[in-house]
This record gives sequence, structure tokens and C-alpha cells, in this order.
Amino acid sequence: MEIDYKLLGERIQEVRKTRHIKQYGLAESVGVSGPFMSQVESGKKQLSLESFIQIADALDVTADTLLVGNQKELNTEYQSDLYNLLSDCNLYEKKIIYGLASETKRLLKENRFFRQ
Repeated sequence: MEIDYKLLGERIQEVRKTRHIKQYGLAESVGVSGPFMSQVESGKKQLSLESFIQIADALDVTADTLLVGNQKELNTEYQSDLYNLLSDCNLYEKKIIYGLASETKRLLKENRFFRQ
């Protein structure tokens, strides 16, 4: 798997800004230089695993949150799971699940932080 460092940097920057943390403040708490952090956020430099984990910790998010969008997904990955989930539901239950899924999708799209 190849990591999209530009996307990773964008995610780090988004979270940092939503947490109202200055770039140099994050760099200092992780033990890297400000210019290095700038290059990480622009996707020009790669992080060590240790620095990546320290950044996630400093931003109070999981590593998964920062990596969203880096893993290749198949469009059919969840189709059979969704089919199985709905297969024994009555019409009322299907409407409720559909409504929850629709609202969840809308909220995710509104939050750029979670967008792929």
C-alpha cells in the first residue's frame, strides 16, 4: 500500500486547525521543527511512525482518523454485509436504517474532516 502523504498532511492540518493549535506549537510538542511540520502538512516530507503517532496523540485523534482515504477500498466491499444486515428486516426497520444511514452520510459530507 502506498501512502498519500499529501492527503495525510492535509488531514493533520485540518485537525490542527479545528483544535486551534498553531503549526509551531504542534511541531514543538512532537519534537520536530516548524519548517519540517510545514513540509509534512504540504505532503513534501514523510513522517516516521513514531512522529506520526505523536502527532495523533498531540491532536487527540486516532491514527485511523488521520489515515482515512489512504486505504484502497473496493466499491463492493460492504454490499454483501449491507444485504445481510437488511435481509431479515421488515419494511419499518429498513426505513429506520435507511434514514439513519442517510443522515449519517449528510453529516459526514458536511464535515470535511471526515471526507475522503
